[in-house]
Amino acid sequence: MDRDRFEELVLSSLERLSGEISRLNEKLSAEISGVNEKLSAEVSSIRSDVSWIKGKLEGKSETRHVVLTGISIFVAVCAVVVAFLK
Repeated sequence: MDRDRFEELVLSSLERLSGEISRLNEKLSAEISGVNEKLSAEVSSIRSDVSWIKGKLEGKSETRHVVLTGISIFVAVCAVVVAFLK
């Protein structure tokens, strides 16, 4: 095999590999784009779930605060009535 034929084979192989690499890069870019879209949707779903849970916990905390305040007022009124009757 002479030098010219060898160079021709190497160059044709490099061109073919370059095309294959370009095709794989495009395919990889499409896959990454799809994964990013799915990940974005999942993160959005997780954020909404966390927000809902946080709201529920804050609501329970506020309800507990109102109940405890009501009980405290009731106990204070009862203490005043008991003190008044003695």
